[in-house]
Amino acid sequence: MKALLAVLVVVLVPLAGRADVIPPEEDACKSATKGAACTLTTGAKGTCQDSTCTHLDYSNRPDGGPPGSKTVPCLLCLDASGKVPTGNGGGGCSLAPSGPTGRDLLALAFGGAFAGLFLLARNRRRGSEK
Repeated sequence: MKALLAVLVVVLVPLAGRADVIPPEEDACKSATKGAACTLTTGAKGTCQDSTCTHLDYSNRPDGGPPGSKTVPCLLCLDASGKVPTGNGGGGCSLAPSGPTGRDLLALAFGGAFAGLFLLARNRRRGSEK
């Protein structure tokens, strides 16, 4: 039983590690300079422009509670009108991508398969003891 718990922890805990994902329009300019060319989430060309971004702020948590947020200057990949395009249909936000990823589904499948094999083996052992 301890082995099953250990495997489930190793497989499923990384699923919770996506808490502060950088949005694609910020990620496209993270190592660029202002005015540099970048690719928008729609696949069109854009430029890295000054903006503000919201990030989680872990610095002020005296009771260990959830982090707050802070606004910081950053560069975003914007279209010619200076806006973030919304045509990718991705949804979600920088704190939680929408829907499960392939890695999430693979981890759940392996976890479920391992749990099923463990229960099958346990039931066979109990059946042979009678």
